[in-house]
Order: sequence, then structure tokens, then C-alpha cells
Amino acid sequence: MKKRLCIYIIFDKEKRIDKYIQTVLKGIRKHVSSVVVVCNFESAVSGLEYITDYADEILYRENKGYDSGAYKDAIEYLGDVLETYDELLLANDTFYGPFDSFDDMFKRMDEDECDYWGITRHPAGRWTDGYLYNSHIQSYFIVYKERILRSSDFANFWCDLKYPMSYEEAIINYEFALNQYFAEKNFVGKAYMDFVALEYSYQYSQNPCIVNAYELIKDYGIPILKRRSLDFNNQGCANAIKALGYIRDNTRYNYLLILEHIKRLQNVKTFIPTFEFVELEKFVAKHKKIYIYGNGCCGKAIAAFFSFNNWGYVCHVVTDNSNEDCKMFSEIDVEDQDGIVIAITNREAIDEVYHNVRMRCKEEQIFKPNYSDLLGLQVQGDRYDRTTISK
Repeated sequence: MKKRLCIYIIFDKEKRIDKYIQTVLKGIRKHVSSVVVVCNFESAVSGLEYITDYADEILYRENKGYDSGAYKDAIEYLGDVLETYDELLLANDTFYGPFDSFDDMFKRMDEDECDYWGITRHPAGRWTDGYLYNSHIQSYFIVYKERILRSSDFANFWCDLKYPMSYEEAIINYEFALNQYFAEKNFVGKAYMDFVALEYSYQYSQNPCIVNAYELIKDYGIPILKRRSLDFNNQGCANAIKALGYIRDNTRYNYLLILEHIKRLQNVKTFIPTFEFVELEKFVAKHKKIYIYGNGCCGKAIAAFFSFNNWGYVCHVVTDNSNEDCKMFSEIDVEDQDGIVIAITNREAIDEVYHNVRMRCKEEQIFKPNYSDLLGLQVQGDRYDRTTISK
């Protein structure tokens, strides 16, 4: 095995290290000689036991400059030590997995003569403010091989990298920039997805990890699930929940690690979906029939979550019916034992629908999103992907 070093970044608002990270590091450790974990907080409140068996060194730092700032500081800290390694893996805690192992991925990419590689590729696209970007390897997991690692270009990239002041800067000046910079220096970057997902149809501006998680995992063997794919605001959330069901039913991975992590993030309001799983389960158990109010991205995601849990619901209901798969709320018979789940994430729309439903139902018959989750995206901590949320 090549002598490979991994720098793995963890950020958590509560300074906690979740158990799913143990599985990630265990999978990575098979393919690296050393692991340096960098925590973007001053000390860990809990969870050190999940990483101590796999980390050779644990560093703590101020959460300055997002993940790219953490990589920059760790690379500077390691200094000449990097010269003793053949390859460098930079990864962060924004994904779950591996669902079987990373073995096939590392074997395939070791055989290729590329200079650096990642797991997935994002197609070219445009942000809503008009900013254009090229197709690029996504930076949550990138391996730099020997030729690039030994080069002055690699050292210069990190030396010149400025600490980003916003998430947009972090994406532009790190993820986009590294792909462009190294291409201009005649280094070749590839994605594992380039080899195993030849039939995948890229869509302009759409992040495949977020939109088509199920197909990537089931059809192409991509061994990870991005955390934010399970955001109920995301157009691909229903697809990601379907992927979660596939992971549960067809792999040895403990899918409960994912659910436990998301539940905790919901409790500290660092994550959207806006629906607290525990409270939703209690609500479903208390009512005879359930109607899902809404049939957009959120409504479809809630329906997928019901299916994942083998919960039943009668149908989707809407205010104005232009879809044959829905019924108008004014036309359904709602009894006292029934429940209405408002599957909408726009605050004004929630207020309007809630007022409409409340005219026919008691308070305890209504389950709605938690407003405090909708007051704004905490981009610094949550690492939201603007290429998706801006749509």
C-alpha cells in the first residue's frame, strides 16, 4: 500500500463527535498509513472515543476559514512531514459511509494515472446571481498523488490560499479554484464516478450527490451519502430517503447512525429538514389517518420518509388542485382522530395553510415545521451547498 496520510476535518456547533464518524475513519484507515483529525473547535465535549482508535493525532483550532482553512493550517503544521508520504487524502465530515468499503474505489483510482481524484464530479452550472462555474471534482474527499504532492505548485496553492470570509468564497476559492489551478499546471484530476457511472446523465447545475443519491449508491456503487441530501428543502430529498432505505435493506452499514446524527442536529437547529423525526413519529402514532398537506419537494420527501418507516397516509392534499395525485383540502372529510402534516417549508405559506387547516381541525391534529429552523441558514457551521440552495 502506498504511504498515504489523511487529514480529516470535523465541525460541530455543539463540539460533539458523532458515532458515524467512527465508521468513516475505520473505512479510511484501511487505505492510509496515518490519520490526522482536525476539529474546528477548541475542545470536544463528547465522542472522542469514536476517533481515538483511528487518529494518530487530533488537532483543535478556531473555526476560521471553513474546511479549506483547516486543511491549510494542518498542512502548514505538518510541514516537512508531508514529504515522507506518497499521497495525501483531504476529507471532511459531511458524508456518511462507506456502505461496504472503500476498497473498490481505492483499487480503481490507484490504477489510474491521474494526479488527484475525488469520489464525485459536479457538472458545470450557474448560481442564481449569474456566477458560472465549470465541471469539477467535489472537495469533500480528494486524494493528491505523489507527482502533485511533491510539486512546488501544490505548496504554492496552499500558501496563497486566503482564509475565506464566506461560504461562497470557500467554494469559489477552494473547490472551484483547486480544479482550475491544477488543470492550468497540467495536472490531471478525475472522479471515481467518471469510471463507475458512465451511464449517469449529468444535469446542468445539479449536484449529483444531492439530487440522485439513490442511483449513485444502488446502480454505481458510490460508497457515501452526503449529509445534506437528507434536507427536506432539497429537491432530491425523497431520492435520498429512498437511498437510505436501500442502505438499510441491502448493506451491512448501520443506517441508524445516520438517523441518530440527523435527530441530534435537528434538536440543536443546525440542520434542515424542519421536521423533528421523534415528534413526527409520536404524531403519526396518535392519529387514525394521516394526510400530507403539500406535494412539492418537501411533500414528496415526507411521503418518502413515511414509506421508509412503513407508515401509512391517505393522500397528499393541497389548497388548489392542479394535480390528479392530490385532493383539495376543502373536499376531504377530516375526523377528530385524523392528523394533517403540513409539508411546506416557506414560512408565509405555512402560516396560510395552518390558518386554513385550523378552521377545520383542532390544534393537536396538526403537525407543522418548527419556525426556528426556518429563520436562516447557518452556513458557516452547516456547510450548505449554494449551488443547490440557491435554486
